[in-house]
Amino acid sequence: MAQLSPLLVVVLALALASYAPQPPRTGGLPTPSLAKAPSITGAIPNGQPAAFRYWLTQKPDRMAEFQAFERFLVREKVDGILPTWSLLWVDRHYASQKCPTEPFVLPPQDQWPKLIPTLKVIRDKVQPAIGPVEVVSGYRTASFNACMGGAPRSAHLQFGALDLIPVTPFKAKHEPFLSLCRMWRQSPTSEGMGLGAYYDPDDTRINGRQRFHIDTFGKRTWGFGYGSKTSFWLDTRSQ
Repeated sequence: MAQLSPLLVVVLALALASYAPQPPRTGGLPTPSLAKAPSITGAIPNGQPAAFRYWLTQKPDRMAEFQAFERFLVREKVDGILPTWSLLWVDRHYASQKCPTEPFVLPPQDQWPKLIPTLKVIRDKVQPAIGPVEVVSGYRTASFNACMGGAPRSAHLQFGALDLIPVTPFKAKHEPFLSLCRMWRQSPTSEGMGLGAYYDPDDTRINGRQRFHIDTFGKRTWGFGYGSKTSFWLDTRSQ
């Protein structure tokens, strides 16, 4: 076999190197994948959590849309009642593999005004009654709401409701529900406050997070069974 010249050997070596697997490049934004997103469980630190900052990077227009939402809240004078980013939680507690969803959703702009009366009630009635609260669920898509067994006409579908928990849980498990129900009874019908007080006096497991729902879609109340018959108000109306 004829021997190859040294020059030809070098040329062939360079050509083969160009087809060799290259190491992955570093830097830049991560590949969009919710599986790689930071954990959204546990305590939430001050400021925007890592999971939310990651979510903002996944689509080019998200940052601008979120900033527009922030400006809207400022114009309506309801900014600062709750952290703006937290209003976009889909469901901090119950989003799961059973009902996969992105952790945050910013609804269409035509639905933003529906949250304004609810934020005012939280500022003027809820927080004075039980102290600081944090959001665990806001807007829900129709598919996620159906998967979770939510009410077909849930106010969450229109960005008019928030599920909340006290920042500092009450030692007595029947609180904050007792104070919330007293506050609800005193609210005028015209305010249209809906209170879901998820308290079961016979099942302490359901009371651990002290979760409750607030909307302004009509004055009504319900409890852990999602009906008026299990409303905590029924246990306190004679007080």
